[in-house]
Amino acid sequence: MNNTLYRRIQRAYRTLMLSRDSTPDPVSTTVGIRHIRIEEIRDALKEPGDFEVNFQISNTVDPLSQEYKEIVFGQYEQIAGRKYQTDYEEHPFDVGTDQDFSVRPWPYCTSDAAVVGEHLIATGHMLRSMMPKPGERVLEMGAGWGNLVLPLAMIGCVVTALELEPRYVNIIRKRAERAGVLVKVVKMKFLDLPSLKEKFDLIIFCAAFHHCHDHQALLRMVVDHLAPGGRLALCGEPMDEAMGHPWGLNPRREGINQIVTHGWFELVFRVSYLLDLLKSAGLNPELKVCPETAMGNVIMATRAH
Repeated sequence: MNNTLYRRIQRAYRTLMLSRDSTPDPVSTTVGIRHIRIEEIRDALKEPGDFEVNFQISNTVDPLSQEYKEIVFGQYEQIAGRKYQTDYEEHPFDVGTDQDFSVRPWPYCTSDAAVVGEHLIATGHMLRSMMPKPGERVLEMGAGWGNLVLPLAMIGCVVTALELEPRYVNIIRKRAERAGVLVKVVKMKFLDLPSLKEKFDLIIFCAAFHHCHDHQALLRMVVDHLAPGGRLALCGEPMDEAMGHPWGLNPRREGINQIVTHGWFELVFRVSYLLDLLKSAGLNPELKVCPETAMGNVIMATRAH
């Protein structure tokens, strides 16, 4: 993996968080950012500087309705120039031959102490918010590099990692073997979750929930897989309470670039929308703000029974 890809991963992870201040309310600021129309995206991507797309969704449209979803998918297709397919999320990345990423995964492969430090602070806040206990059955959805499943396994949790990208699957398996811990790794799409015939005490999404093209259906599946008293953790998801509608495509440059380049599904949510959605699913949610970095923001939601 070359330095250009290092920077792209770093920039994407930072930008998708949206909120960059340490105020109690994770609301993004758009001061000095250009506002553009969908029709101007291709030209804007050729120029330097951040921008924000003015996505229009009427407040009269129910955010849980099929009509709302069709509006968002229509905007996606207009930007991406194609219909969405889940396979787009399985985007091959160059792992290179110059180093073993099971030894130096992201963020360590960036060799940037600031990036590593921010990641460790965020991870620490996530773990303190989730408070996993030895013996608990834990599932991480979209486990990526394995940066959460490994410490969870070291704590003594019984860990399952669900991941679509085969390169991440191999990296997690190698890292777990090197660390001497057991992590069950399953290559699977989010919406195939019902094929897992297990209940979990803790289910985690870390900057992954916003990639699902049907997050409402996914949430129902997740609740079905929570044991009584189980917890759902939404960690580091892009949230912007000031956005003009409850949920939709990420309007910022990096999110738009991922849609155009890879066809990824990139969403952002109002905090209030997520809290209401979790309540309607029978969960008791609580926002736990990380004061140092929005990457560490967590919504913990508990199933009563």
